Amino acid sequence: MVEEYYHVCGKLMKEYIELGGAPYGEECAQVGAPDYWDRANKECRTYIRQLFRLLNDNGYPEDTLPEGFNLVVKSHSHDYGTYYEVACRFNGECERSCDIATWLENNSPEKWDEVSLRELGFLPTWES
Repeated sequence: MVEEYYHVCGKLMKEYIELGGAPYGEECAQVGAPDYWDRANKECRTYIRQLFRLLNDNGYPEDTLPEGFNLVVKSHSHDYGTYYEVACRFNGECERSCDIATWLENNSPEKWDEVSLRELGFLPTWES
């Protein structure tokens, strides 16, 4: 497993909440499938952008998030290979960071939003 570490107040810290590779009500890339890496990478990156939109729409603009708070792609070993999912990395010693991470975990979307559906190629993109 790949783990990311960061320093907070001179201490080596890592706090994660794993959010999955896609919204919880959607099908996602399956480990072992021939196109897994490409599909999982695209889905995770798209999901991160959707989660940042969700945060922004609910009073947590990206430029105001606490230091140490981020959405990242984490890898995990599995019997059938490595799988990838989105995780919320946050500073466990910062109350606001913990509150936002917990809010995000409790309010993760069930479905892809329209922007994500377009990014994933499920809806046509319109040229201006």
